[in-house]
Amino acid sequence: MRVGGRQEIYEAHTCEQLGCCTALRLLARTLYAYWPQVRLNMIQDWAECYRGSYLSLLWALVMPIVPMSVFMLLAMLRIFQQDGRYPAGVYIAAGITIWMLFAETITITINALRGLSHSLADAQTPLIVPLVSKYSMLFSDTAIRLLALLVWLLAAGVPFKWTMLTFPLLFLPVIAFSAGLGLILATFNIVLPDIDQLTGMILRYAIFFSYAFFPLPDLPWVRAFDLWNLPGIFIVNIREILVLGTCSQPGAFAAASAIGLVVFVFGIRTFLRLEPRIIERL
Repeated sequence: MRVGGRQEIYEAHTCEQLGCCTALRLLARTLYAYWPQVRLNMIQDWAECYRGSYLSLLWALVMPIVPMSVFMLLAMLRIFQQDGRYPAGVYIAAGITIWMLFAETITITINALRGLSHSLADAQTPLIVPLVSKYSMLFSDTAIRLLALLVWLLAAGVPFKWTMLTFPLLFLPVIAFSAGLGLILATFNIVLPDIDQLTGMILRYAIFFSYAFFPLPDLPWVRAFDLWNLPGIFIVNIREILVLGTCSQPGAFAAASAIGLVVFVFGIRTFLRLEPRIIERL
């Protein structure tokens, strides 16, 4: 396979010797060399999703915010416990936006790798290329949810703060953590196909412990659990920075971001090291 004008040999005995820095450099070179193909795949995937629909643009704008709007309505009806620092619905709108970015990155990564064809190996296309291409709808949906959240913040009378513009940087550790975790789970799902089902089940229950819907009670076991609740740490602190302009747990947020980066690097390294074996099992 040729990457960036250089011949890269993807063989089991060489890939298994990849270090973390080498894996990151290889990832960067691969995405740079194949970016035109990634961009084309993203456009095709987005168009395919609404092919045959007369209201494709409308559905593309409406469908990402439907889940968020349903839970916002329940919050406004006081079905969920409220956090008095946030206007009605804002707490859930921000929480759901961050949670869906986290959860969908994991599930898309697993499903994308499972759906790849062995013909990609014959075409000498790195598997990371079609994987990254599958994020097109995720990025589009997240942008629409953020725009809807911004509109709701302004409608609710939340004063504008410059920290609201930092969301692209704040989302980077979430994307890094979820993408790295997704690559690890997707890699081992090739060998143990039940991992995707187990992951989906865990994510369905984990959302209730993520602070996306409501605050958790101040109990000893909750405080102990929160030390390892990385999605909850991301959601609580990013939501506070976006809406309130403050951060109640800067140390925990910095630690979670560092862990997210480590998981991302480990996930990339694991995926690239095992890529030849993945191709054999496709």
